[in-house]
Amino acid sequence: MVVIKASLFLKLPELTAAALAIMADSVNDSGDFTVLCIGRSVFINDVKALATFGNKVKYIVISKEYFGKIFHHFFDRYDLKTLTEKTYHNPGFCLEGKREYNAYLFHLLPVLKRLLGFDAMLSGNFGYQEQQEIEEVSTQQNIPFIILHKEGLITPGSEAGWAGIYSFYKFRGAKALFYNRRMKDIYCGLSSSGVTEKNSKIVGMPRLDFYFPMAKSKPTRKQVLFFSFYSDDKMQWLAKENESQVRQIRQRSDDFHKWVVKFAANHPDIPVIIKTKMSSHYIQYVQGIINDNFKQAISNLTVINVGEIIDLINNASVVIGFNSTTCLKAIVTNRLLISPYLGDIFSDKSWDYFGEFPELVNYAKTEADLTKLIMNSASGPVSDSQGEKRKVDFLNDMVFNSDGQASRRAELEIINTIQEYKNKEHEIN
Repeated sequence: MVVIKASLFLKLPELTAAALAIMADSVNDSGDFTVLCIGRSVFINDVKALATFGNKVKYIVISKEYFGKIFHHFFDRYDLKTLTEKTYHNPGFCLEGKREYNAYLFHLLPVLKRLLGFDAMLSGNFGYQEQQEIEEVSTQQNIPFIILHKEGLITPGSEAGWAGIYSFYKFRGAKALFYNRRMKDIYCGLSSSGVTEKNSKIVGMPRLDFYFPMAKSKPTRKQVLFFSFYSDDKMQWLAKENESQVRQIRQRSDDFHKWVVKFAANHPDIPVIIKTKMSSHYIQYVQGIINDNFKQAISNLTVINVGEIIDLINNASVVIGFNSTTCLKAIVTNRLLISPYLGDIFSDKSWDYFGEFPELVNYAKTEADLTKLIMNSASGPVSDSQGEKRKVDFLNDMVFNSDGQASRRAELEIINTIQEYKNKEHEIN
């Protein structure tokens, strides 16, 4: 990071490129093509899946943080406060900084490409501010910029709300890959997005490929895995500005966490793991509930914000979660899935993934419900051919296909895009 700062101060894009190349990490060893990925925590799991289940592409990762450091150099504090994903493409907005950043990238990118030998760039989202000019410059230099959109899971019926959020984005790259048709249709329906039927494909969720082989495995003992949810994260699309519903969701969240902790306290022979997201406020939320309501230590209860999700689910007989990828992982692996019930708060709208597939999830409306579901758990949601069909239909709706081949589909689209650009370059020359 020090070298990056020094190179920016000295206005030496070649030195910046060299520093970035040193900090690049290889995900796998070799391939016929090389792709440089802009690293983010969740997205890197998709990249690892591509590297594991594909066989023709080498993936290199440079953290988004490093590109962000370069981006920030060209804008003053006021610009950085006002320049957001929502405002980035406003006409005439922060033009001087954008031009300087673009010009610096124009000299940096060819050097980085030569040092790392990549054929394309890959990112997990459309809106990152530091990415916007990278897309522009890479397109000018005939380097395909591809997005594998990592935010494809939304509740049916919420499309209009998400379209409003995404209406500020503008894609200037080569190809957009999506987890499902619902999200692809949202972007293709926005005339300003830059995403069209021609430059987009549905491939599924690559990181889910790791979980399909676990469907036949069964844990040797009862163990509960609760993926904690933070109510304020759900407000944007659930309650919005309805204060009454906001209060009810917060209370429901607090109560549900208490039920899980109390179950652990009442059943010391059953291990209970509460997994939060990485940021400290998530784990502080759970610890606060425990400290405020339970005075005695609970030896069989573990609260963590780290750990390999695949290992946690593999060892769990019961998975508890709400509107997250972990719910799909529970379905894929045939773990019993328990979720809080919000139907009494939102009687007029879809509020979770399972509106059309209620038989795949077990709703705990009360503390007694939660205890009964855990104690009576024996297997996951599929017990017959009809149940299996419903599981397949659900996965096809949420992640395009239930065949566990999303990584190969995504890699094929990446390779095709690279080859298209190479052919275009040959035609020009």
